[in-house]
Amino acid sequence: MKFKILHEIRGRLRIHILTQYSQDDFDRLYCALNANRVIKRCKVYPATNDLMIEYMCGRKEALALLCQTNPNTVTVPEHALTSVAAARELKRQYISRLVGKVAARYFRRWFIPKYIRIAILAVKAARYIWKALKCLLKGKLEVSVLDATAITVSLIRRDFKTAGSVMFLLEIGEILEDWTHKKSISDLAGSMSLNVGKVWLKTEGQPVLVKSSEIRPNDEIIVGTGSMIPFDGIVSDGEALVNQAIVKFEDVTRIYTSVEHELKALDKVSFTLDEGKFVVILGPSGAGKSTLLNLLGGLDSPNEGTITVNGRDISTLSDNELADYRAATVGFVFQFYNLIPTLTVYENVQLVSQIAPDALDAKKMIGEVGLTDHLHNFPVELSGGEQQRVSIARALAKNPQILLCDEPTGALDSETGVMVLKLLLSMAKNYGKTIVIVTHNQSIAKMADVVIRVKNGKIRSISEQDNPMSADEVEW
Repeated sequence: MKFKILHEIRGRLRIHILTQYSQDDFDRLYCALNANRVIKRCKVYPATNDLMIEYMCGRKEALALLCQTNPNTVTVPEHALTSVAAARELKRQYISRLVGKVAARYFRRWFIPKYIRIAILAVKAARYIWKALKCLLKGKLEVSVLDATAITVSLIRRDFKTAGSVMFLLEIGEILEDWTHKKSISDLAGSMSLNVGKVWLKTEGQPVLVKSSEIRPNDEIIVGTGSMIPFDGIVSDGEALVNQAIVKFEDVTRIYTSVEHELKALDKVSFTLDEGKFVVILGPSGAGKSTLLNLLGGLDSPNEGTITVNGRDISTLSDNELADYRAATVGFVFQFYNLIPTLTVYENVQLVSQIAPDALDAKKMIGEVGLTDHLHNFPVELSGGEQQRVSIARALAKNPQILLCDEPTGALDSETGVMVLKLLLSMAKNYGKTIVIVTHNQSIAKMADVVIRVKNGKIRSISEQDNPMSADEVEW
């Protein structure tokens, strides 16, 4: 495929394709590129013959992939093309409905006599008022009651223009809601057409990835519920959306050797983590917790097994690729802060903008952790809790998908520790980050969505908590 680059930033390219492609060609390109493991996201613009990709590899590798991709030669499953075409047709139908609704409104305003418009308004208003009355009779106070109140008050005041505008906006909202619902159902139906090649089998309390043909009656299967379909493992056929685990460890072993002896820090560890979860890895000293964190953070590599993050096996990356991974994907919060003593608070946080491709505003992040008044203070002028908040702001300023915290409250008193944990929880919710905390503190585990217990290099249990405690409820 021949093209020219229109615009690029680190990790993202927009190109203009020099060969004129049809809509079918763009559908094939879209499916082929989105299915590639190094492509984070792809968008096509048939009207201008343009294409945009966000990639998780080197620039040269991304350009080489684009050059090699040709809609006439790529192999794309028929169901994937059908799904894309159906989504496009659904979009066309609802855009037509929206345009028709707007056109009808202006037609009535310009060509229909006022008394007829008022009669039409009254008929429409009756529907909303009746819906509100049914809610009230059931003892419920819902948004529809407020909508009907606004319409009724406007009609009583003979403010027909306002009543008409309210109902017009409600009708637009109903169309958009219906569109969103049908799109979700369409995506769901497409995603469920799959064959699962491997599943997670619970063996001695630890999940092991095995072939689905090896499953026997009464075997206990572990599934991780992502944002679409509750399946983890290897999907041999179907939509890529089915596997929502952001992190997957599969039979990971890490052995440290010296002249005198060999230490197996991790022994065939397997688990998955879903996006946006607050995860606590719990265990005594020497259990392998920090080794897990170092492997996930790209600071170390396993001797055996695979570590997959966003569909990419990071255990096979080169040193330069690992550096790019650490810069773009993970943020670190250390027990002893690791701030640069000769730099101010602002300079410590701003520093990450030089390495992170999508860094956030440093001052905004410092404000998020409540340290706006300390922008120009040096670390030595701050308390332990304030220094830890700076390290959290620095990690978040990178805008990572995963935030890794190694004993973030270990050097803090209980009151300051609670404040730091509340901050981490709020950041997870407000920014949608996956938070992984390594600790030996049993109390912190009560706050987690997922608790992974580690001992002697093995995972002893993985538990999900439907109603985790807040930081204020936890007793230290």
